[in-house]
Order: sequence, then structure tokens, then C-alpha cells
Amino acid sequence: MAIQKKDFAGKLEAVQGQTVRALVEGESKDNPLVWEARLEGMAPEIDGKVYLTDVELPGGEIAATGDMVRVEIQKTDSYDLVGALWIEARHLCSSSCAGSPKHLRGLRRARRSA
Repeated sequence: MAIQKKDFAGKLEAVQGQTVRALVEGESKDNPLVWEARLEGMAPEIDGKVYLTDVELPGGEIAATGDMVRVEIQKTDSYDLVGALWIEARHLCSSSCAGSPKHLRGLRRARRSA
């Protein structure tokens, strides 16, 4: 187990300082001061998590559960990453969408009412 932990930690260190895409999962159950996300390829409840220390979008809005965002990885742990949102949120919709705050608000409202 120690060898596996060391190997995994080395892989996570490779992304430190990089900007990566992540899916926002919401407020952390472990710590109310941070939010959780996961990278593409991270399995829920199996792989580690990305802890977000800053979830404020440009314009003062807060990222919502389900948003695809760019995260700058600031720190790594044995199995987890710590980062903050980077510049702007992205979500999965048509390529013609510019990801404007107004459009993001509309998507959030639609998700809540569904």
C-alpha cells in the first residue's frame, strides 16, 4: 500500500501548477470552507478529490454543482489535489455558446427546475 501511495502521489505532483478541467460536485462534506470537484478520469468514491478553495467566478457569481471549470492546481496530497478556479467557467453545451454569465445563470435555473 505504501508503494502504491507513493506512486499515486508522484502522478498527482505532475499536475501541480497546471490548469485542468474539473467537474464541480458541490460543497465538501468534510470541510464547509471548501468545495469538491473531480478531474476527467477520476471515479467518484474511488479516486481522490479536487478541493476548491475559491469558487467565485468573474462577476462575483459562485460556481454551481455540475459546472465544468478550469482549475489551477496549487497543492497535492497523497490522493487529493487543492486548487482554485481559473479565469472563467466552462460548461458542456453547443460550441456557439460563449459561456457568458447570463447564459450560465439560465442553465442553473433550468437545472434547478428540472
